[in-house]
Amino acid sequence: MAENTLATHNTGLTAFSNFRRNKGFDALWPPPVNHVIDFIASLSLHDYSFATARSYVAAISYYCKLHVQTDPTNKFVVSKLLEGMRRLNKTRDKRFPITATLLHDLMSNLTPVCSSAFEAAMFRAAFSVAFHAFLRIGELTNTKTTVSLHIDDVQMESHRVILRIAQSKTDQYGKGTKIMLNATCKSTCPVLSMKSYLQLRPNFPGAAFCHFDGRPLTRYQFSAVLKKVLAILGYPPNRYISHSFRIGAATYAASIGLDDNTIKTAGRWKSSAFRTYIRSPLTQI
Repeated sequence: MAENTLATHNTGLTAFSNFRRNKGFDALWPPPVNHVIDFIASLSLHDYSFATARSYVAAISYYCKLHVQTDPTNKFVVSKLLEGMRRLNKTRDKRFPITATLLHDLMSNLTPVCSSAFEAAMFRAAFSVAFHAFLRIGELTNTKTTVSLHIDDVQMESHRVILRIAQSKTDQYGKGTKIMLNATCKSTCPVLSMKSYLQLRPNFPGAAFCHFDGRPLTRYQFSAVLKKVLAILGYPPNRYISHSFRIGAATYAASIGLDDNTIKTAGRWKSSAFRTYIRSPLTQI
């Protein structure tokens, strides 16, 4: 199980445990189905997103299966509650996409918020690759214990860059996936931005995206710099998150007429969930 998924499961199980304790429910395993039903209802009443509720229920399901217990989340009523929450959440997801135009503006205004030309080049490449490769932030950035994208996983060619994603949310067994990004004639070209960054990057092993002293780029740093540039440009930082690059990639792909299968493959989605990433023109500020 990926580290981010494990952390989400632990958060979900803790939330479920706290909910049952506050309600005076016995901490039974497997939990009675009414405990799960009331938990979902509570999440909805407290304005949790459908994605969060689904991940918390998945944590309960995983725990039951891990301990060879009956899984109450398979009940029809649970799936219908989640479906109802999903429909309600369609109007609640207010995350904006990083559009092609905004990507250009972000990459062009990094100097004021970065401590050096090297830092600006690194974030310029990271932003471009995050968008063009439909990356999840956990596939690009690193934690204290895990390096997501190694420098050895980056192969530069004259007109393209090849990334090897060793493991991801939809690749739990670590088979690995290769992503090929072709050069474009635009200022946001992922090939040019990566070449510029790698020419400055010290010859350190480990994380592909790292600071000049070799420290890996973290999720927090990626998000912090994104919000600083958005503020400079006059965009509402609270409406954009690191996942906005992936949302923007899917939205842009749909806007230029790519079919569903192409978008699904590009983003490595295993289901029709990619459709929830595509925003209408009204949200493409």
